[in-house]
Amino acid sequence: MNRFKKSLMLLLAVGVTLSISACSDNGNTEFESAQSFEFYFYPEEYEEEYSEVSKTLSLDGDTEYQLKIEAECQDGTMEISVVYGDESDKCYAVNADAPCSEIITIPQNSADEVKVVTSIEPDTKGAVICDLLYQTK
Repeated sequence: MNRFKKSLMLLLAVGVTLSISACSDNGNTEFESAQSFEFYFYPEEYEEEYSEVSKTLSLDGDTEYQLKIEAECQDGTMEISVVYGDESDKCYAVNADAPCSEIITIPQNSADEVKVVTSIEPDTKGAVICDLLYQTK
């Protein structure tokens, strides 16, 4: 019986500790999806005029954003360029051996918009999925 009480007290102490730590705010901020888009590329649907596609997303100046990029190629190559603000330009090369999984932080008041440009080759088979997240703190 004594061992049962000790086990019960230990379990209760662990439960209280976990509930207190779960309720505390450690300054963590959460992000929610504001906008997203997806592009899928297939060699049999390739047309020269669509070898470069772009998407421009508007930003609110007083909000911190994150741009989450997931891209992969089964065949061929693609290049993804992300432009925002005056000097912010990031480029990613994607092929079958090197997928892209990036999160780019866009600070408050750094840009009015972010532009994502994807360029592909005729034999490219792959996808680009982008999600613009905003801070909800």
